[in-house]
Amino acid sequence: MEETHIEQIDLTQLIKDSVATGNYRNAVRYLYLDALKWLSANQKIEWDFQKTNSDYYRELDEPILKERFKENILSL
Repeated sequence: MEETHIEQIDLTQLIKDSVATGNYRNAVRYLYLDALKWLSANQKIEWDFQKTNSDYYRELDEPILKERFKENILSL
């Protein structure tokens, strides 16, 4: 999956399936990817499966997004 473009992945269904089977670790991972997908679709970041959380953080220009990303992603 890592070489697949994030825009092509049905993350909503993967999240639902993971929760339904009790695989909360995967559900959280898919929620994270869904956030990256949204940021990429809205031209806030340029998604690449090899980038780190810190790479994405540095790309964010809007202070509110940058702060929320820091609170919710970098703290994991």
